[in-house]
Amino acid sequence: MIVPLCTLVVLFYTAIALADTITPRAFLGCAQVLNSRIHCYGGATGGSTSSGSYNNPTNDHFYMDLQNFNFNNVSSAANNWTVITGSNGRNLLVANSYHLATTISNKSKFIVYGGLGPGAQNSLLDDPLWMYDPGSNTWSTVPLYGQYTNYGAMVDIGAIQGLWTWGGKINNTAWFAQTQLFTLNYGNTHWDIVNGDPADQKIRLHYTATLGNDGSIYMIGGLEVLELTKDQAPVTADMLATRWYDTTKANWGAQTATVSNGQAVSGRTYHTTTLVPESNSFLVYGGSLFTNDRNQVQTDYAYLYDYVQKIFTPLTFDNNTGAGKRSGHCAVLYNTDIFILFGFNENYQLLNDIHVLDVSTPTKPTWRASTAGHPSSGASSTATSSDTNGPALSSGGIAGIAVGATIFLVGIGGAVLFFFYRKRNQQKEFQMDDPRQQQNATTEYMLPTAFPDHHTASSGNDQTKVDNLSPIFFSDSASRLKPTTDERELASKPHGDE
Repeated sequence: MIVPLCTLVVLFYTAIALADTITPRAFLGCAQVLNSRIHCYGGATGGSTSSGSYNNPTNDHFYMDLQNFNFNNVSSAANNWTVITGSNGRNLLVANSYHLATTISNKSKFIVYGGLGPGAQNSLLDDPLWMYDPGSNTWSTVPLYGQYTNYGAMVDIGAIQGLWTWGGKINNTAWFAQTQLFTLNYGNTHWDIVNGDPADQKIRLHYTATLGNDGSIYMIGGLEVLELTKDQAPVTADMLATRWYDTTKANWGAQTATVSNGQAVSGRTYHTTTLVPESNSFLVYGGSLFTNDRNQVQTDYAYLYDYVQKIFTPLTFDNNTGAGKRSGHCAVLYNTDIFILFGFNENYQLLNDIHVLDVSTPTKPTWRASTAGHPSSGASSTATSSDTNGPALSSGGIAGIAVGATIFLVGIGGAVLFFFYRKRNQQKEFQMDDPRQQQNATTEYMLPTAFPDHHTASSGNDQTKVDNLSPIFFSDSASRLKPTTDERELASKPHGDE
């Protein structure tokens, strides 16, 4: 009887390890929820290792509880994820990547916006804006303003209960967005429109937008292109040319930065920008840029940007420490630590590792202890190439293995009890309710309508109610918003018209 019990223990801990390891991926969305958890959704789990273009999206939803996080051995945390499979409204989630994620209402709700969807080509999403309520374990959709965008940015402005979004491409088509920005008052679920910068008719995509302590949103990097066009190729935005939007005065501006050591700052997309607590600085991390059809990860991968002094300061770390060079990752602030999660490295390996940067001393960030080095040149055991002979085991498959192993363990436990007590001819059934059955079968899905006519908006920076805006084209049928074949091929490239 000792052998079965030992087997039981080994299989039990094996099942736990399998269940909580997430498939390597990039271009997912993660955010801090409820002050003590990091929630993530989706991501691309496969693609080309020779160019840095990734596909095979998932609709995984998983989280990590930070209350018991071991900051003394960060590398062990890769197995600490919990996959959520039984949430209400789970059927609303589609396989997705290249989407945006944030939290609202004092971090009590997890928001996911846009993305490329599940298709081999870009898909028109029926429900582009989702909200997860962890209190009720429920997903729901949020009404839109008539269109949605991809490759833009999204910011929570908690002081006014506003969700801010600007730039990108319209409805997964080849059309670039208008210069106007849109804000959702999530207190009453009403959208407003604000005119764009009258001094600059270009929009950005693949950039970052981050709220500073001064109430302004700073837009860094990415690509630039003239608004409401589809035939122009975007150009790389100058990293030193930062655009901003003052959320208190509702006006636009720009500033030109310098670099502390005079070096050039490489242009980039798919980077992250995170506010460093108790400072006027952002951590600008990672990023890549398509050059000669290859998504080259930049070597100058870490900076502090002081948006008051307008100075970039490059950061240098010891070799083989920290997250290293990467792109398509997520960065999440927790207290005075910034988590760098997932993405791909300069060898085009998809990653599922976790690194934590301690920014308690804002001018001198240091990496938390880890037994693994940074995932460059195959240094990290969690760096996994997507160019394999077969498909990688998805988190759904992993969860299935875990469930199967658990059922097997229950069977062994039952056999032990059967042996020691008495024979019974009884079978116990286990049943899980399908949360999708709890949803209204006649739920209406909102198909995005035509985008507003920016020429009819009020002058200056006045806000205009979206309800009163008229479409500029595609007005006769919502179905005509679906991209044409040429537009789908154009939009399928990570940088659109490049």
